[in-house]
Amino acid sequence: MPYELIHDTNELKSRFDHEVPVIGFSCVWARPSHSNAAGYRILAENLVRKGYQVIFFIGVDEIESTIPGLEAFEHVYAIPESLFHEVDFIQILFVQNGRIKSVINQVPYPSNAYIVSHAHAFGLNPDESPLNYSYCVVNADFYLVYQRRTLKKLRKSTDIFRRIIKRKNLTRNHPNFYFLPCSYPNLDNYLSKARQSSFERDSILIVLRGLYAPNAKKFLEQDVPKIISLVRKKFTQYRIIIRPFPGEHDEVKKVLKHFIDGNDISIDTEKIAAKTYSRGRVLITTDSACAESFSFSTKCPRIRCEISAITSIFYKYQEDGYGFKIYSMSYMEEVLNNSLIKTEEWEFKIRNYFGNEIIEAGRFSQVMEEYIERIISNKPSENWIKIDREVSSYRKNYSLYNRIQDMTMLITHQVELIIQKILLRVGVPRAIIPKLFLGPAANLNALMR
Repeated sequence: MPYELIHDTNELKSRFDHEVPVIGFSCVWARPSHSNAAGYRILAENLVRKGYQVIFFIGVDEIESTIPGLEAFEHVYAIPESLFHEVDFIQILFVQNGRIKSVINQVPYPSNAYIVSHAHAFGLNPDESPLNYSYCVVNADFYLVYQRRTLKKLRKSTDIFRRIIKRKNLTRNHPNFYFLPCSYPNLDNYLSKARQSSFERDSILIVLRGLYAPNAKKFLEQDVPKIISLVRKKFTQYRIIIRPFPGEHDEVKKVLKHFIDGNDISIDTEKIAAKTYSRGRVLITTDSACAESFSFSTKCPRIRCEISAITSIFYKYQEDGYGFKIYSMSYMEEVLNNSLIKTEEWEFKIRNYFGNEIIEAGRFSQVMEEYIERIISNKPSENWIKIDREVSSYRKNYSLYNRIQDMTMLITHQVELIIQKILLRVGVPRAIIPKLFLGPAANLNALMR
């Protein structure tokens, strides 16, 4: 059994020197290749060298797993989510989304620890609406903001957060919470792995999401075979590497058994995704997270598929900072050709995108080391965005007009959610849906300007 299952938190507490700060990382739902968990490992290694104590938590159902890199740490434990609030000797606890999102607000974290999460856990998603009005996954003290445009919107207006605090009752022992400008954790990991790799970029990568995800099975069964056929016909100088979601290799092989019959195609079994990425000239996927990691570390474009029967009629494709979003398989050859030929042009565009859009790209560990020292010593940085949890002053000015406005926005938002679910079911891509609405998203855009 690789990891120890903890039932007695007092016994766990006795294993630490309480004169030295303890930094915790919750990698529940980490999976062997989870990119943020890998980014946390780099930060944790640096913290240990500086004299901090580090503890990793994994999910109970992952106790038999072997997560690469965690063997280097002394304290890695599987712990039931219901016991998190008893781990009261941790100064700072980093948490991430995933399976735990469904229980995170019902099962409290240690009240005396500072909780660090991601801005999208608060409802911030710059690719869609700037703020989902009634959505907050993690009740944290610090939210990491990765993109400059999101940070810019936050600096212009923080009044909207008071309403969310009031509605969600986001109370903790700490009077304030902050948004911290910082890079993606996973970019550190992929950049370091890319520097260590020296493979020839001779492959087109197809990276699959978990088959539980919306449209993931359709992409595997309908679109991937078309992509394979296209590459074999038009781009014969490239190999194809298909990277399944962890634990789904057998199912992918079963679906693609009639296509993986030659030396030009393989199902990837590499545990560390960065090694596979180093072989790729272009990446095709439906997942945004792995796409950014790939493009940042390799300076090669990605193609994100948002294909459905509806989009194929009304949309073609669009170019963004580090690749394409494609809405019709009819244009895959054109997009692939552009991605594979204009390598120097894409390298320039991708460097420019990550340099301008992502805050401190590739420097998550260095930035967070400074932030951790500030958090522990209670010395907030001037570039942090402070939000007061105390809403009593806000409530004094909470007029009947404000109440009606809030209720109208909430009802409109719930109606929009129902319509969005219907649109998703009929095949409209998730990235397009927010552009179709003029309700809360538009009001919030106005507030954020």
